[in-house]
Amino acid sequence: MKLKKEYKESIISTLKCYNLLLAHIDELKKQLGEIFMNDGVSAIDYSSDGIKTGNINKLVDNTALKNIDDVERIKSELEVAKSKLNRLDSAIGSLDMNERQVIILGYLNGYQWQEVAHNMNYTDRMIRNYKTSAINKLAYIFYGERSFYEESKKVI
Repeated sequence: MKLKKEYKESIISTLKCYNLLLAHIDELKKQLGEIFMNDGVSAIDYSSDGIKTGNINKLVDNTALKNIDDVERIKSELEVAKSKLNRLDSAIGSLDMNERQVIILGYLNGYQWQEVAHNMNYTDRMIRNYKTSAINKLAYIFYGERSFYEESKKVI
């Protein structure tokens, strides 16, 4: 079966964004850490309260509410990003050894295809075949049968 162009492009684009996804996850974790470090407690102002009752002013309330919203949003985004990464890792892990190596070297590590062939001691043609096979399998894993053209059946 022949892979439809839009699904091929989608898989290739996803593979090329693998490292961006890792960086995005790392950045979200850093943002969570910054929120917890910067919790707004420094905004407590006792100077307007002569008795020092410990009333928290409006700025602290707003900061706390914003932090709660930010934490929930970032946690949700982090969960989605981790899920995407896990699905992609699982799909790549399902490829045979040579296909997986071609995908990792060529897309995830950014090697030129000639470098992939040299590292694996294969011809450029073999690397292209492994790459095509891997992309077809990944398209099937992510999109199923709809990613392929139906083969026309000849009636004799």
